[in-house]
Amino acid sequence: MRGASTLLRSRVATGGRRVGYELGTTNRHRLVAVDAPVGGPSGQFVAAEIMHDDGYGRGRGTERGSAIAQTELRAGRLVLRPMVLALSGCFVITLPIGWLRR
Repeated sequence: MRGASTLLRSRVATGGRRVGYELGTTNRHRLVAVDAPVGGPSGQFVAAEIMHDDGYGRGRGTERGSAIAQTELRAGRLVLRPMVLALSGCFVITLPIGWLRR
């Protein structure tokens, strides 16, 4: 996740759009997208990530999706930065029969 946070910080600081895709050794697929206005408020951006991973071994896997959006509202000296976050995830592990014994 360190890569996504670095991507988010760099895009928000400079503005612009960026899309990244990663492929991992356990059939991990990860897509990240960031949009921040160029020359706009420093606190305004939208970012999203989706990820799928089969996991290591049989019967394991994970899927995740997340999104974050923030804007900047100004009224004189008052600055508000409302933020909306969404996260959904699923982790699956299937244990073989007889794994748990009394």
